[in-house]
Amino acid sequence: ASIGVGTLSFSTIVGLQEGAFRGPIPAYFFFWLAPSFIIFWIAAVAETNRPPFDLVEAE
Repeated sequence: ASIGVGTLSFSTIVGLQEGAFRGPIPAYFFFWLAPSFIIFWIAAVAETNRPPFDLVEAE
């Protein structure tokens, strides 16, 4: 969240989440961070060499 906001100040980050992004869509940073978390999770599972990512080694 600090990269998107440009500061490490907690009060500024919380203040920016109080408003709305566009119309009724809230400005929570969850919408920014969810795709990043999904990519991180896939990469973390791939590093464990567990199915379905170890199919090349299984053959």
